[in-house]
Amino acid sequence: MLLWNLDAPIMHMIIIKLYSRVLQATIWNGQAAGQDVLITPMSLTPSNTIYKFKRLQFPIKPSFAMTINKA
Repeated sequence: MLLWNLDAPIMHMIIIKLYSRVLQATIWNGQAAGQDVLITPMSLTPSNTIYKFKRLQFPIKPSFAMTINKA
């Protein structure tokens, strides 16, 4: 799930490949379902501190789903 609103409020993706500076993913739902995308890290720089630093973070939240059938 994306943390920042890059395209849609809730967009589910399946991560296909992990590279050092980019993630390759396939969109799972919505109008662009089945489309491959590349996700780059976003720069986070706090403005309320006296020290200036920059952090790179991928805008994703890893999740896992499993279906359980009790028969």
